[in-house]
Amino acid sequence: VRDSILSLRRILYSLQGLREEEAFCWLQLAKYARSHKQLSHANTSLVYAERIGHDHQHVSMPYIQWQTFLEKTQLTYNQGHIYQSLEKANKVLNEQQKSIPKHILSQMNVLAAQWMSETNSYEQNLIIAKYKRAISLQTQCEHPYFKFATFLDTTFDKAKENVAKWK
Repeated sequence: VRDSILSLRRILYSLQGLREEEAFCWLQLAKYARSHKQLSHANTSLVYAERIGHDHQHVSMPYIQWQTFLEKTQLTYNQGHIYQSLEKANKVLNEQQKSIPKHILSQMNVLAAQWMSETNSYEQNLIIAKYKRAISLQTQCEHPYFKFATFLDTTFDKAKENVAKWK
């Protein structure tokens, strides 16, 4: 049902020439499809959103462009390519921080921290730094705090297990 409503909204926005709203609907469709493991549908939606975000006849839409990048990175992760997703996110975080809206930059730091933790290939100090950066960018948003607390809780549980093994 949600898919149909988003499609109808997207078509109406398109007919009215509201390009940014249309692109936002494509992004919502991509997110919905990705969450329901319809990865090819998500990819198609992202292609359309990206096309609108880069349309030179209309006002530049940096939010749409960066949100599309974020969704594409998450889609890559959902396709089983965690290291590729992490590499893309870290490259952008290291090279283009100033051009990314703070909300999206915070989300990217949270995702990078989660993926770094999942790979078990990074020191915890680096992961904690990513979470702290995300929190500093969105001090009023609970999402980075929650993800950081979840990470700390998991880390504490693992530490307790290790101590119990050594006894």
